[in-house]
Amino acid sequence: MLRRALAIITTSLCLVFPAMAQQEVIDRFVALKTAQAIDENCRFFKQFERDRIGYIESDLLARLDFARNRQSGKISEADYLTQYDALEAQAGARAETIACTDNAAAGAYILPLRGEAAPAIYADLMIAVQMGNLTPEQTQAAHAFEGMIQPLYSQNWQGFVQYAQQQAQAKLDEAKQADLDSSSLSNTNLFGGLDGLGGGYAFGDYSMEAPSFNLDFTVQSAVRVADNILFEIVAEQARYRLIKKHNPEVLGYIRRLTDGAMNPVADVWQDVGRYPTLEEGPSIYAVFTLQPDGSTRVMTFGADAGRVADGSVTVLVHPRLGSDLGNDFTYARGQEWWDAATVFEATRIEDGCLGGPCFSLPAELVPAILEGGYGQYFRFFFSTASNPEMPLPTDLAIQTNNTYELFARQSFLAAEAP
Repeated sequence: MLRRALAIITTSLCLVFPAMAQQEVIDRFVALKTAQAIDENCRFFKQFERDRIGYIESDLLARLDFARNRQSGKISEADYLTQYDALEAQAGARAETIACTDNAAAGAYILPLRGEAAPAIYADLMIAVQMGNLTPEQTQAAHAFEGMIQPLYSQNWQGFVQYAQQQAQAKLDEAKQADLDSSSLSNTNLFGGLDGLGGGYAFGDYSMEAPSFNLDFTVQSAVRVADNILFEIVAEQARYRLIKKHNPEVLGYIRRLTDGAMNPVADVWQDVGRYPTLEEGPSIYAVFTLQPDGSTRVMTFGADAGRVADGSVTVLVHPRLGSDLGNDFTYARGQEWWDAATVFEATRIEDGCLGGPCFSLPAELVPAILEGGYGQYFRFFFSTASNPEMPLPTDLAIQTNNTYELFARQSFLAAEAP
């Protein structure tokens, strides 16, 4: 339930979407909440679909009169919550009548919402495939999504692809405009053909003399979608399910690997990423998970994970520095921070995890990171050597991250506790 968190963004979103009769908005919102309630019990959606559906929910809420009235101060917070809860209760009552095994009844809610989320996901994958320099694994994951949704559209597939191309073009144009106030980039349409992810679209001139932060971020975010799909495929092959739960009252969330019966197995606290090693060679996929005993398990996967079969993972954590230095990225990459850090070295374990080498870090690690305070940086690196020499703090293979994810998890657990 995102009633509070979603409400704060309604003003800007109301300007984006075409006019729609209020009853139609209500009906669509209740249908979406019904699908979410069904999925909560039956898990029809993939997690990457749920992430996109969250945006659709925001968009619909932005067009509800009571949400806009709350934003403008015309009604109180209590009145807003009463009306939101009434719609959610209506959706919940519908969902309770639908069994997970009733594919026809469940599909009437699940399939339309899947179809509504698909174009934006596919648009990101178009950008990733054409501009993201994807690995074969990432490309395969993109095509796996294509194969998943193509049957939904059947004879309308070309129209779907064209619509997704338009979305991709719009995203890139918006990023381009944000980076440049002039028309130094070609106005050529980026996507010309209708051949899906396999190719057929023409690119404009994307050489840029000016900074390209927004364009780069758009492409990186699109590649991230491919990574998320790949991770979920690999997790399911290892008999895990990936779920994400929110508690908007405290803006907390948790990402969790479960077994097939939805029993918790491990919590993800450092999301999937492709990480370089100290030594030259391709980056490897890895995710950091918190085990029930408090230890951290670093799970690697993918075609290049074997590079660290005899390797190591090292994490460096600094004592609390306070807001001035704790959030100072330059200081965190300096020698003074490096010399005062506590070093945690992982132990290689034989568990198969996600198919690649697996490493364990002691239960003291996460409390030590949290002790640094909200937003403080910690650092880690991978090596193909079992006992590498400590690198210089400026080595580009060393990752610098902050504590936001762990504190979001902590907030969620505290709010959910009885």
